[in-house]
Amino acid sequence: MTEFIYKLKSNFISTLPYNNSIYKAKAADGLQLYRQISIDDLKQDAETISNRVDGFTTTIDKNNLLNSSCTCNDADFCQHQFALVFFLYAQYEPLTTLFEEWRSAEAKNLFIQQKKRSSLSNHYSFKAWIDQLDTAYEQFSQAQSTKNLSIFQNLYDEFFISLPKIAPAEPTLRNLFLLYGGLYAILQFNNELKHIQLSANTKESFLYVHLYKLTNKVSELAKIKVLSSIPPTTKTLIESSLPFIRLLLDESDSLQYELMKLYEVVWANVLNDEEWIGKELRALESVTSVHTAIARSYLLFLKKKDEEAISALKPDDLAKLPYFISWIKELLSQKDTKRLSIWINYLSAMMGEYVRTVPSTYQGSRNMVSILVNLFKQYALLIKEEGPYIKCLQLLLPYSFIEYSQYLHNKGHLKEWMELQVLLDFDDAEQASEIAEYVIQQRADYAIPILHQIIRHFILERKKTSYALACDYLLKLKEIYIKISKEELFHRYMHYLHGETKSLSLFQKLLKERGLHADV
Repeated sequence: MTEFIYKLKSNFISTLPYNNSIYKAKAADGLQLYRQISIDDLKQDAETISNRVDGFTTTIDKNNLLNSSCTCNDADFCQHQFALVFFLYAQYEPLTTLFEEWRSAEAKNLFIQQKKRSSLSNHYSFKAWIDQLDTAYEQFSQAQSTKNLSIFQNLYDEFFISLPKIAPAEPTLRNLFLLYGGLYAILQFNNELKHIQLSANTKESFLYVHLYKLTNKVSELAKIKVLSSIPPTTKTLIESSLPFIRLLLDESDSLQYELMKLYEVVWANVLNDEEWIGKELRALESVTSVHTAIARSYLLFLKKKDEEAISALKPDDLAKLPYFISWIKELLSQKDTKRLSIWINYLSAMMGEYVRTVPSTYQGSRNMVSILVNLFKQYALLIKEEGPYIKCLQLLLPYSFIEYSQYLHNKGHLKEWMELQVLLDFDDAEQASEIAEYVIQQRADYAIPILHQIIRHFILERKKTSYALACDYLLKLKEIYIKISKEELFHRYMHYLHGETKSLSLFQKLLKERGLHADV
């Protein structure tokens, strides 16, 4: 290893603490970028070394990394500078050795520095805030007697609740500090959850109640009006937090949906700035994952570029459906019918396939159908047109049978309602019989399909009592055919039925006794 690379590694480890969440996020982005760097564009002199990284001119100061620069205008050490360091180091040694030494520095406490808690949170520096949160969490973690489930409860009851004591007094800064503190606690919640195996029931009954305390508090802080008029000095602090917010795009099995929704809440309420959105979109371009695709789509949604937002969800957009339903709900609350029509059409094209293929259980499909049916019902009321709602009910069959059946019955569409009952193909002939009796009273000819179905069910039971019931319904069917002047159709049916059941001697005997022979 050359003297330069040895010095670069030493400066890197001592200058950029591994436990700093911001640096971790930027390092992760840098790993995605460093392979794109070309050695042909490398330039250096006695003090610096520079190259093009993702379209930006990035310069590393050989003596002091914090004096490095990049045309992306990040005030701190940026992901492009991380990428260039990784590129330079990888020319001589595997990057794994750098990361192993960087991580081991944490165990040696090279980056834990004691600071006065009263002053850190007042600095107009996001890095200072993260350092303080790191220190606070280190103290909290050491105070936990064992690594058991109580840590999830204590992340809210002890760690987050204690943060107001060290938060700035000025209202805007105070709310921002608590917002970031809440997000920090949630990310630690997610990290702790990765290290244990829990049943879905345990997560649902115990863990999520504590998680939702944190997520609800973060959402509340993000929506506080005092954040809507942020002074320029505070804007610099917020802009520095973008890589930290990007940590919410975690795709672990545990809290991916909840983290993604928090990302949306923060961007919609705190970071909804044209320049910041543009910067974030550029940062996400080099990362390929499901959640970065959803994030790009949501940012375009905030910019009201709906067609581009939908394109960003493709391909493999079925799995992303649950994420953008809340965006449609937001448009419903705004009564934005123009934008709604775009998203409703997109949702209509994929929701039928979704409920039939993605949920792993029937109940999972039913739960999603309830959400979708309610969504389309609200949309139909808004535009005063039932067409999209009816189409939704039809597309989601058979899972929407209950809602569609109720709709047709309430509207008095008896024929369509009866056809729907037949489509269900009842296993319970008695239930079908009750429906048939109701329809016969309203409009007898509409009952013909279900009567055929009932007769078939009773014959298949192959019992004397069921054969007798089949004959009862055959007589009712004959009466209806005569009433509508289509007795010839009944004759044809009886010829067919006699041929199909000729091996069933008991049933044939009953048919003869009831006057239902083939040439009736």
